[in-house]
Amino acid sequence: MKKRVFCIVLLLAVVAGSVALALSAETRPEPIGRYTEISTIGAGLLISGGVAYSDGQVTPKNSGVNSTITVRLQKWTGSGWETKGTWYGSGSTKAGASAKGSKSIDPGTYRTWVTGTCGSETAQKYSAERNY
Repeated sequence: MKKRVFCIVLLLAVVAGSVALALSAETRPEPIGRYTEISTIGAGLLISGGVAYSDGQVTPKNSGVNSTITVRLQKWTGSGWETKGTWYGSGSTKAGASAKGSKSIDPGTYRTWVTGTCGSETAQKYSAERNY
């Protein structure tokens, strides 16, 4: 019995680690050249087992700048994008702000939409679209 419980716990840890690794690779922030206060912004989306995992981050060019982020999971309805979940984050260090969340989903086409603000500047980023 102990061996079975150990195997189940190990399997869950491997799945959770895989999801975290896939999200971190997907969210790789991209430098933004046209802003004076925003350094990078990233948006990620992973769909696994009927669950969508959305995340995003924004980083300022300088420390001490207030940063906020809104991460939205969106589904294509055929005539536009409908928001299915929203998560928020904030920070005031060089690390910026990040947010993530997950939601059970139905079949369809999804994306993550990130809006990040550092100081007085706001930028947006979309993840790649994913089908489920």
